[in-house]
Amino acid sequence: MGVNVDGEWRQLNANILQIENEYYSDIRPKRVAKHNETPSQALEARGVEYIEVRCLDLNPFDPLGVTEEQMRFVDTFLMWCLLSDSPWISDEECDRLDDNRRWVVERGRDPELQLFNHGETTSVREWGEQIFAEMGEVARLLDAVEEGTPHADALASLAPRLADPSLTPSAQVLERLKANGGSLSDLMLSLAKEQAEQLKAAPCSAVGKHC
Repeated sequence: MGVNVDGEWRQLNANILQIENEYYSDIRPKRVAKHNETPSQALEARGVEYIEVRCLDLNPFDPLGVTEEQMRFVDTFLMWCLLSDSPWISDEECDRLDDNRRWVVERGRDPELQLFNHGETTSVREWGEQIFAEMGEVARLLDAVEEGTPHADALASLAPRLADPSLTPSAQVLERLKANGGSLSDLMLSLAKEQAEQLKAAPCSAVGKHC
């Protein structure tokens, strides 16, 4: 649809990407492009300005869709990714990583799930605990310029989900569906109404004048 409109070709075809922005990878390097400049030209000319992390779900139990704790965790995780060694990934390993991602999405709470890790297999919990331990060092670096230890606290708060998947938001959604019946859309609409009332009752921001 939209390839040929009223005899005028708008695209080469429906399958070939016309511009880089149509490539929806998990994480995309970005820079604001100038007039008549493609995204890749902007990156080549002036480097990466920011990144888009596109594989995160919204938290259905928070009115804003994400908590400060979760943002601290994401900050720590991305900084850990930046500081970690990044050896070349072969095509075969890239396929295994794609498999891992799909399996975690489909069966991430299954304690029997095994993932490929450099030619070996490991559980989500074992691999997660290893990553959390390494992220702990990064959290301490980030907290060195913070009041208190918000990044370390975020890791400590979320770490139990590795051992007990029932603590994850997805498991909580399933539990509510089992307890209350109804459909997923019914549950989300109910949560949306509850959160709308919370936001209406919240005091307005003194700075942005937003409620």
